[in-house]
Amino acid sequence: MSDTASGGVETVDSTMTEESSGLCDVCVGVPFVEMLAYSADYHRKNDRKHLYKELGPLEDVMKKDSCPLCRLFVRALFPGDGEEKSLDSETLRLKCEIYSLLGDDWDVSGPELHFTLSGGSESGDHEASIRPHHEDYNTWAREMAMQRNIEPYVAAEDAGLARPINDTIDIPLVRSWLDICENEHSGTCDLDLSRGTHSKPTSVAPAIFPIILIDVCQRRLIIQDSTARYTTLSYVWGPATMLKTTQANLAPLGEEDALRDRDDVPRVIQDAMAFVELLGEKYLWVDALCIIQDQDTDSLEACLARMDRIYNLSVLTLVALSGDSADAPLPGVQPGSRPAGPKFESIRGLRCAPTIPDLPEVARESRYATRGWTFQETLLSRRRLFFAPNQVFFECCKGIRSEGRSGVQLVNYWSNPLAGGAFSDFISYANLVQKYTRRYLSHESDVCRAFSGMASFLGAPVNDSAKPTKFVANIPYNYFLPALLWYPDVDLQRRSGGEHDTFPSWSWAGWKGHMGRIGSVKYDFWGEWRVQPETDRYKIQSCVDATLITDQAIDHVLYPENTTKRHDGPCSVHLEFDTHSRPGLEPMPAFGLPILEVRAHQTKASQFGYSPMRDPFDFEGVDILDASGRHCGVLAGGTELSPRSVTEPGNRIMLLGVKEAIKDKLDEELMGEYYRSMDMWCGNPDSPSNVGCIFFVILVGKRDQVFERLAVGVIHPEAWKEVEFKVESVLLA
Repeated sequence: MSDTASGGVETVDSTMTEESSGLCDVCVGVPFVEMLAYSADYHRKNDRKHLYKELGPLEDVMKKDSCPLCRLFVRALFPGDGEEKSLDSETLRLKCEIYSLLGDDWDVSGPELHFTLSGGSESGDHEASIRPHHEDYNTWAREMAMQRNIEPYVAAEDAGLARPINDTIDIPLVRSWLDICENEHSGTCDLDLSRGTHSKPTSVAPAIFPIILIDVCQRRLIIQDSTARYTTLSYVWGPATMLKTTQANLAPLGEEDALRDRDDVPRVIQDAMAFVELLGEKYLWVDALCIIQDQDTDSLEACLARMDRIYNLSVLTLVALSGDSADAPLPGVQPGSRPAGPKFESIRGLRCAPTIPDLPEVARESRYATRGWTFQETLLSRRRLFFAPNQVFFECCKGIRSEGRSGVQLVNYWSNPLAGGAFSDFISYANLVQKYTRRYLSHESDVCRAFSGMASFLGAPVNDSAKPTKFVANIPYNYFLPALLWYPDVDLQRRSGGEHDTFPSWSWAGWKGHMGRIGSVKYDFWGEWRVQPETDRYKIQSCVDATLITDQAIDHVLYPENTTKRHDGPCSVHLEFDTHSRPGLEPMPAFGLPILEVRAHQTKASQFGYSPMRDPFDFEGVDILDASGRHCGVLAGGTELSPRSVTEPGNRIMLLGVKEAIKDKLDEELMGEYYRSMDMWCGNPDSPSNVGCIFFVILVGKRDQVFERLAVGVIHPEAWKEVEFKVESVLLA
């Protein structure tokens, strides 16, 4: 049936009989042309029901292997070899559905047909899509739409149309990506750690240091300085046995062809050298060969401390996303090392193929994304080329390009906190910590070293007159108080890297496990109290004077002059804070870890009551009760926390800070509901002034001569006023 003059809905497209001959009886009724060729405006003005079609039970669709659309459906949903043969009977009975999002408010993908299964307990577990060939689509859509006097959908350059992929990498395509970035993105993608942000003007010249590189043309080591143009390799070592540079073999490895055709050079390094040469570059840096592994401890530490700069200064970092060890190849470098694909089918004259996984999806499934050291290697590189099992992805601050899709995909800030520029603020820091603590380290003592690059980046001076921000145990001086307000997603274990690598309990680096929030305390299912210290609106007021004591120096990290000496906020609690001088402190080499001397309001933990958390999470926590048995706060920690353990002798609750509540109309709109819910949760639904303020606290326990952080929480100010508290100093280790 042809369209009416007014642009009526097409039920069966019979104008492409020859191209439709391969379609089954059901798929011939799919309004394929209308779903893909007509403009978004057309779909917005017409009934969108025609953009959806049922194809029948999955088991029926799988039997129609002579139908190109059914074949695409099955290949898109089950891309693994033979994956569809192991499906259970319930899945086989699910209904197959096909639909288009053109003209939908959520349409961000361009011309694409979506497949899904519905009708059972696994509904929504299987979703996929197909995309048109990038060379065919616009011409085909224009011809199809013009036959019906309808405006065609025009795919933009970044529409992400499908491209065929060979079993070897398209080197000219990758070279063009690199050239575009270097020539057109210099103001955005020149990420310089010495300056902290992209292309920030500064008169301070970056430090130049010697660096060992691989000359990929002559297959030998060569010593250059850090101004040389070079590439880097980021990969997972795994159990592979490999050649490593030592003081004894440094000179022999500098001879021509010393690294060519060697069995002790793992496959990933061999492929990296070959690829860099094919790309037209000369130098490659690889940690196993470009760090002298048996040099003295101080020299090795200095070299490890520069790894963030080494990756940052490279023109391109090759990321071995595929494989579990250095023995795995870089897919696509050698012929046959990856499958060609995707396979296209012609439907009504348009070539289409299943949409292959994008970079975030591939990365999530890789072992590479679980390793601690690779985190900063990837984030701090200016440009990254990811070698996935089926294609390569090029990522810079302007977006992601891939062999299998045309155009550029935008980089998501939340997947890459440094995307599009440096954000030297607390939000970026907190996001980095959350992602970093989900990774694993082979050596627990590396927890600070493997984070040092991000610390350098976030702590870089904002201008020539400013000083860089110090970090201790991965806690930044300039956001020290909110950075202490962390709690996990899972139960934690204390971290100890060995006899000389002990980390303090007050830092998240002192614990093994996922950090759920930094500078934020979730108090119930209504919401959470967030600290955003870079804005005055939600800034937390310090109620402590904290001094950092190490075996080398004494530093004030929370200065008395910046502390709330008298709190007269919207709540009825008034705090007096005496900051009189204390006896002189001395370094404490005996402890072997940073100590915080904290002077704060505190009370015995036993002055409150406790009950199991009413809304439990995946980690330990308790509700705090006042003298009347009312809920007045919560403690959340990663250790075994129970009403009994909280009240052990010597345990104290320390008041770290106060955040005031409603200040103006905007605050009322943004936070009013949260504060009122806190009152209701504490049994004060009729409070005329709302909670007014929120008190941030930590639970500490006595361990020999010092205290250890056990949990973090919030307490209602009225409940705090009811207990006996005093200002004292404790040593927090």
